[in-house]
Amino acid sequence: MIVCALLISYPVSNFCTVVGENYKEKADTSEGISYIENLDKADISRAEALVKEAEEIRNYIPKSNSERVAEILYKLDKGKTTYKKVLKDVYFMGDSLINGLESYEILNEKKIYSKVSASLYHLADNYKKVIKKEPKVIVLHYGLNALGYTDEALDGYVKMYSKYIKKMKKKLPDTRIIVSSIFPVDRKVAKDKLFKRIKPYNKAMKKMCKDLEVDYLDNNPLFKEIEYCYGRDGIHLPEYFYRDYWLKYLIKEMEIV
Repeated sequence: MIVCALLISYPVSNFCTVVGENYKEKADTSEGISYIENLDKADISRAEALVKEAEEIRNYIPKSNSERVAEILYKLDKGKTTYKKVLKDVYFMGDSLINGLESYEILNEKKIYSKVSASLYHLADNYKKVIKKEPKVIVLHYGLNALGYTDEALDGYVKMYSKYIKKMKKKLPDTRIIVSSIFPVDRKVAKDKLFKRIKPYNKAMKKMCKDLEVDYLDNNPLFKEIEYCYGRDGIHLPEYFYRDYWLKYLIKEMEIV
């Protein structure tokens, strides 16, 4: 019986072996293998691209700044996002230099409260409108049209500026207020005695911001890099100044994300 069992089982096992060998010969797996290899190559290429982008972002600004800020600046330069999206929760108030953000259509006009030749009276007339919007960030840029020759004029300017910043802080305790320094003017017009008052005004505003515990944006380092970017009047600035320099500087220095 044992012998018979062996005789019976042998053909079956042999049959399985033959079928297995024939199956291996007939089955065409080249297409599947090629697909998997292409997937591997695609995954590797994608991974390499992501690593390269991550390295570019990390090196985009000094390490002291947040990675998120670096990512935003990188995407702005690469055209992967816009200022309207990045600064959607930021409102701007100021004079004609802020008005450039609207006239060049860089930002949403509804987020900009500006006027040509505006002084602090413009802030007094419009701060309640901005308060109602409950923005996360407010950027203020006033001063050039309020320059005075005397220290008394400067003191009055700081007093009035402080008054309305305090009002906004009281109504918007969770809103970040950023006071921008007065932009310097071109050297050709800077010789004018009135424009020489920009420096003491900025110094006074910096102290005011410290006392009121609001942020102060010092624009002087930026202008040292782009000294010849003015329009014909030596005061106003072209579109590329806002797009390529100032807004990026604002985002970087104030870490607005």
